[in-house]
Amino acid sequence: DNDDKMLNEYKKAPNALVVVGPNVPTPVAYELLAQMSNGEMYLIMGDDCVFQTEGWDAKFKAAVKPEWRKDNTYVVSCHDGREDNSHGHFAIGRGWRDALGYILPPIYRHWATNMWTTDIAERIGRFVYLKDVVLKHNKIHEQPVKDETHDRIRTGGVKMWDEMVMNTCGHFAWLDEFRLRQWIEAKSREGGKWGYLPEKAKVA
Repeated sequence: DNDDKMLNEYKKAPNALVVVGPNVPTPVAYELLAQMSNGEMYLIMGDDCVFQTEGWDAKFKAAVKPEWRKDNTYVVSCHDGREDNSHGHFAIGRGWRDALGYILPPIYRHWATNMWTTDIAERIGRFVYLKDVVLKHNKIHEQPVKDETHDRIRTGGVKMWDEMVMNTCGHFAWLDEFRLRQWIEAKSREGGKWGYLPEKAKVA
C-alpha cells in the first residue's frame, strides 16, 4: 500500500518489481497485478508464503494436463501445512481470467475468494491438489511483529461482508461456471475464438 512505512526498504530488494497503490480489497489488488503480468499462470499467495518443497514450480507446471493448455483454465493448489487445507494459496491459469474478466470474484473483499474459485474449479474438473507440495504460511499474528494490512482485513466488518455475500449470492457461482465451460468449449474448436467480454466500463 502507498501508506506502508517500509515502502522505501521494499524498493531496495534486488530483482523485484515493487507495485505501489492505495489500499483496496484483495481481489482488486490481484487484478491490478494480473494486468501487469504476461505469464500463463498466476500465483494467489502473499509474501508471507514460503515453499518448503524443492522444485515446487516445476511440480505446479507439470500438474497442468496437456489438454488444459489450450484454454489455460485450471487451479492448482498445494498443502499449506494445515490439517484442514482450505486451499487459500493456489495457482490459476491465465485463461480463467480471460474467460471471466477477473482473476478473483470482486464481489468479495478477501475471505471467500478461495472457496468460490476452488469450488468452481472442482465442478468443471479443472482442480488439482498437490498434497506433496508444502507451503509454509508465516501468519503475521503468529510472529512478534505488527502488520496493519493483516489487521485491517480482520476488522471493520470485512469478514462479515464476505460471509453475507457468500450466504446470499453464492448461488451465482453457476454463472462463472457456465462462462468457463463456454470458454473451454470455444477454445477446443478450430481457431478457438472468444469475443464475449464487453468493453470495460468506467465510473464517471
